[in-house]
Amino acid sequence: MDLRAMNLYDAYEKNMLPKSDGYIISGFFMQDTPYSVIEVVSYDEVKNFYANNESITFQSDGKKIYILVEPSSYTLKGTEPYCRPTGYQIPMRFRELNIHTCKNQYKIMYSKEPLNILTSFTVLKPTGLNYSFIVFPAEDVENSLQILFEKTFNTEACVPLADAKKVSIDVAKMIVKTMAFKNKKHFTQETLNTAPVKGSEKKAKAPKKTEKK
Repeated sequence: MDLRAMNLYDAYEKNMLPKSDGYIISGFFMQDTPYSVIEVVSYDEVKNFYANNESITFQSDGKKIYILVEPSSYTLKGTEPYCRPTGYQIPMRFRELNIHTCKNQYKIMYSKEPLNILTSFTVLKPTGLNYSFIVFPAEDVENSLQILFEKTFNTEACVPLADAKKVSIDVAKMIVKTMAFKNKKHFTQETLNTAPVKGSEKKAKAPKKTEKK
């Protein structure tokens, strides 16, 4: 499939949602501040989809991480993310997050490990500035994730480009390594870069037979 990512609800309406090996990226943005919350869910072997005007429910196991972009102007920096006001919180403590401080003193926080989702999960239909994308399974899915995060950090959350690029690389790599399901083969950017060119492998020489005396 040449298509790398698509609006989640457009994909559902066009019957293009993959039932296996999908990644859902949902971004939630405040109206008057760069403060941003991003949720990433991976899933596999969907039994069914249920949709209404407000959400899509996936009948499937999944894995989930949270990403939080905190601007330097935020007044509750010392408050644990799970204790912050509605719309600003994620169900995580500081010790459960990787924290990157940007050149402009913004902070990007993201889960050290994914949370397991059992049986089913629901994705709310985005409103206003928010979005939900489905990233399709592909050998270069890590690169697709990296590009999406970099654009979101830099354009939507006002993170300097160098920081947006660095963190997006780390997050995309972590997602592919920790959120892929064990029965699926995924390719990280490292394996793509180091994979041998077809036909370049040398055939092993057969051992010489020794004559019996």
